[in-house]
Amino acid sequence: MRIAMDGFEANAEGRVGSGVYGLNLLRQFQHSDHTFDILLPNQPKADLPNGNARFQYHVLRPRRFWTRFTLPKYLLTIKKKPDVFFSPTHYIPRWSPVPIVATIFDLSFLQPEFSSFFRKKDLLQLKEGTQYTVCHASHILTISQFSKDAIINTYGIPGENVTVTPLAVNDHFSAPMPHTRLGEAREQYRLPSKFVLFVGTLQPRKNVNGLLHAFHMFLLDHPDFSLIVVGKKGWIYDEIFATAKKLDLDRHVKFLDYVPDNDLPAIMRLASLFVLPSFYEGFGIPVLEAMASGVPVVASNVSSLPEVVGRAGVLVDPNDVSSMTRGMERALQSSSVFKTRGKLRIQQFSWEKTAQTTLNVLERVAHG
Repeated sequence: MRIAMDGFEANAEGRVGSGVYGLNLLRQFQHSDHTFDILLPNQPKADLPNGNARFQYHVLRPRRFWTRFTLPKYLLTIKKKPDVFFSPTHYIPRWSPVPIVATIFDLSFLQPEFSSFFRKKDLLQLKEGTQYTVCHASHILTISQFSKDAIINTYGIPGENVTVTPLAVNDHFSAPMPHTRLGEAREQYRLPSKFVLFVGTLQPRKNVNGLLHAFHMFLLDHPDFSLIVVGKKGWIYDEIFATAKKLDLDRHVKFLDYVPDNDLPAIMRLASLFVLPSFYEGFGIPVLEAMASGVPVVASNVSSLPEVVGRAGVLVDPNDVSSMTRGMERALQSSSVFKTRGKLRIQQFSWEKTAQTTLNVLERVAHG
């Protein structure tokens, strides 16, 4: 079977979300018996899997109008047509002579309470692009049962047309790490001995404001703790910094911005607690990364997070500051219990399983 795959996001700078997903699938697909044509807008980055006779990269131009012009042109003019096209994003080619499988991660942009947090241009693109994908793709993949239910209910498509392929965690989060590496990370990022960690893009949906208020209360009983916030600035983030200043948390909160993938496992390993208080998550992969690192997890009791966390972490109400504070207390007091549960929980998720389920779907679609 010949598979053409959109590698745009997997080859992006500072990968998040769909980029991390695409990269990990590529690493698994490299070992498949199928033939892959990976389509990129620029030369493959050094950390992409090496190409070979059955796993080839194709750099296409122009980068602009990628799904509206560049991908359709390739699919329509290439002599050796693929059996199926796979897009690990919400967006698919506007014309395609072959069947398409696409991944829709979540529908947060359609929720009234969150849609105002998106830039108008991005919101319009997501709405229009996702609608087109649902109508024209032969099959939809998504990353949680929560997101599958939302897609079925919103667009009215049959359940058998949507398959859940959960995300996973990279092995380097659970692999043995030299103490010297931990020491280097602590020194490089000036990390304190005890800290609560948050990882995610700075945007309202992540509820960093709520976390700041909860941490402010947490400090009353734990004045020796700090809060480390890892994540690049997304949108409507000024209020986050204003809240930290208003609560006089300058000495206790450190914003690290984007952290390279190679450094994150060490920072995660050094944390005392990991907290993800989001209002909405399609999956929440940092939760698994924390569990793999042996760090107790506190997460919201909404959207997909309960099905990802299970009993391996503390679930809290993201709209209730005191609930978040109590959750942090509980996770800290029962740290060893949640570390053990977390290590067991992550065994249920693997990129190998995700890739195999994805390939099964691609095979079914390609063969009609």
